[in-house]
Amino acid sequence: MKSAKSLLSVLLSLSLILPAVGCANPKETTAALETAVPIESENESGTAPSTTKTQTQQEAFDTYVILNDADTTIDGDGVTFENNVLTVTRPGSYSIKGTLSDGHILINSPDSDKKVKLYLDSVNIHSNDTAPIYIEESGKETILVLPDGSNSTLSDNGDRTVPEGEDVEYATAVIYSKDDLQIEGSGALTIEANFNKGIYSKDDLQIRGGVLTVNSKDDAIRGKDSVEITGGSFNLTSGGDAIRTSNETESDKGNILISDGTFNITSELDGIQAVSDLTISGGEFTVTTAGGSGEINNNEQDRGFGSFKGIRPPDSSTEEAQSEDTVSSKAIKGKSINIKGGTFDINSLDDALHSNSSLKIAAGTLNIKSEDDGIHAETALEIAGGAVRILQSYEGLEGETIKISDGMVSVVASDDGMNAASASEQSENPAAPWGSGEKPTAPQEESPSAPSEESGAQGASDSVSQPEKSRPYKNGGMGGKGGMDSYNSAAVIEISGGKITVNANGDGIDSNGDIKMSGGTVTVFGPESSGNGALDYAGSCVVTGGTLLAAGSSGMSQGVSSGSVPCVNISCDVAADTVLALLNEKDEPVVCFASPKKFTSIVFASDALSKGEKLSAYTGGSSSGTNENGIYVGGSYTKGTLLGQYNAG
Repeated sequence: MKSAKSLLSVLLSLSLILPAVGCANPKETTAALETAVPIESENESGTAPSTTKTQTQQEAFDTYVILNDADTTIDGDGVTFENNVLTVTRPGSYSIKGTLSDGHILINSPDSDKKVKLYLDSVNIHSNDTAPIYIEESGKETILVLPDGSNSTLSDNGDRTVPEGEDVEYATAVIYSKDDLQIEGSGALTIEANFNKGIYSKDDLQIRGGVLTVNSKDDAIRGKDSVEITGGSFNLTSGGDAIRTSNETESDKGNILISDGTFNITSELDGIQAVSDLTISGGEFTVTTAGGSGEINNNEQDRGFGSFKGIRPPDSSTEEAQSEDTVSSKAIKGKSINIKGGTFDINSLDDALHSNSSLKIAAGTLNIKSEDDGIHAETALEIAGGAVRILQSYEGLEGETIKISDGMVSVVASDDGMNAASASEQSENPAAPWGSGEKPTAPQEESPSAPSEESGAQGASDSVSQPEKSRPYKNGGMGGKGGMDSYNSAAVIEISGGKITVNANGDGIDSNGDIKMSGGTVTVFGPESSGNGALDYAGSCVVTGGTLLAAGSSGMSQGVSSGSVPCVNISCDVAADTVLALLNEKDEPVVCFASPKKFTSIVFASDALSKGEKLSAYTGGSSSGTNENGIYVGGSYTKGTLLGQYNAG
C-alpha cells in the first residue's frame, strides 16, 4: 500500500502534466476545425461591438444535430427529438445539419439571461402543420447563424389547418418568434412561405448578414416591435409588404432602421413600411410595388375642370387592424421617414416615398417612377442633400411645407411638380387604377383558414393594410390652382440652395400659401395648357437670392412678388425644343435653354442681374454648352432670331 506522501507526489505530478496535455474532448476539437463564420460577440454592456469573432475563436458547440427524419442523431444536451420535432429546451450553441421532410424546430428555453444560438449549416426543413422554426420562448434572444458557404431552405404548407380555440397562438410564418430574433452570418437561406409570412418576430427583429431569399404569400419580413438591418443581401417577393413593423400601440415601438444591405424587392403591397419612424442610412434598394407604374395619361385636355370622374377611396395606412376595402402599394412608407444615404431605384403603383407626418432626405441617390406622388409628406418635406430624380409621377413633391436647401432635384410630373398644401387639400391621380372611384381589393388571395390578429393569432388576411385619411381630389382634376384656393399660411415652399429642375404638365411650383426663394437654381418647364401655370401661389412668391427660370403657358401665369431680385417677364410663342437665350449687353449668355414643351411665358429672376440691366432674347440659334435637363451649361451661343429686348425690373 502506498503512503499518503507517495500518493500526494503522484497527484502533484499529474496536475503539472494535465494542463500541458489539455483537456479538450473530441467535440471541442471538431468545433475548432469548423469553417470560420463571422459572428457578433457582446461586450459587458450587452451591446454588439463593431468587431466580430470567427467560429474558430468561439467556444465549441454545445450540441450537434444531424437531421434525417426518424434517423436524426444528437450529440450533446439541451435538445430532444420526437415525432420529427427537434425541441431546444435550454440556452446554448447548436450546430444543425440535414433534412426534415415534414417536421420543425421548436425553441422553448425560458432562461431569461442567456441566448439560444442555432447554426443552420445547410438544413432543409419543410413543415406541413406549423412554422419550420417556431420560437415559443427564448429567454434573452434567439440567434440564427448562417455559416459561410451554407445553403439552407425552409418551407411550409399553404393548406395548414388552424387549431381550434380563440386563445391558440398560431405560427403564421416560416420563421415565427414570440421573442427577440436575430439573423447573422454570410450563408444563404431560402424561405418559401406558402401559407402567410416569411419571417415574423413579435418582438424585435435584427438582421446582420446573410443571403436571404423570401417568397411569401403575405409579408416577407415583419418585426412587430422593430426591424433593424445592418447588412446582408435580400431578394424579397411578397403578396403583402416586403418589410414591415406593426406595433402602433407603444410610442417607442414600430421603428425600422436600415444601415446597409442589398435589397431586391417585389411586393404587391408596400415595399418597406414602418408604423413609426423609418430611417435608412445606407444600402442599395430596387423596389417594385404592384407591378410598378403604368403609362400615365399626360394629355392635359383630359384633366381640365370637371374631367375627374370619381374620388379615390381612402388610402391604406400603417394601422394593424383590418380593412378589406383598401390597399397600399407604396415603395417606402412610414410615420416619419429619414433618408441619410443609400441608392434607390423605385417603380411603384402608389407613392414612391410616403410619410404620414414628416420626411427628410439628407443624402443618397433616388431614381423614382410612380403612378402617384414621387415623394409625399402629410406635413413637412425637406431635401437637404443627395440626388433626387423623379422620372415619372403624378405629382412630384408634395407636403404642407416643402424645403430644399441643397442637393440635385429633378422632377417629371403629369400634374404639379411641387405642391404645398394641407393634407385635406392634397390630390390623388385620377388616371390611376382607382380613378374610376371603384374600391380596389387586396391583390393576393386570402387564406380562409387563418384567424385574424384580433382573435390572438395572425392570419393571412392581415396583409391588407389600413385606411389613411382620405385626401379628396382638388379643383376637379386640375391638380389645384394655388391662386384659386383660399390662402393657407401654413403651406410654404422654401428654396435656399440646390439645383432643381421641374417638368410638369400641371402647375410647375404650386403653393396654397407662399413661395420663398433665397438661393439655389430653379428651372421650371411648366404646362402648355392655359389652365395651369409654371408658378402658382395663393400668397406671394418672393425671390431674394438664387436664380429662377419659369417657362410655361401664359393663361394663368404668375411672376415674382415685390421685394424680389431683378426680374424680366417675357410674353412669347416658342415651339418645343427651340433654343432660347438671354444675352447681356456684352452678348454673353445669362441663360440659355430649350424647353421640351412649347411655351408662351417666361419669368427670369436672378441675383446675378442688376436692376435696369438690359437683356436681349433670341430664339433659335445654337449653344455649344452641355445640355443638363434643358439648361445649357458653359459654351457659347450662336445667335438666332431676336425676340426682343427687356430691362430687368
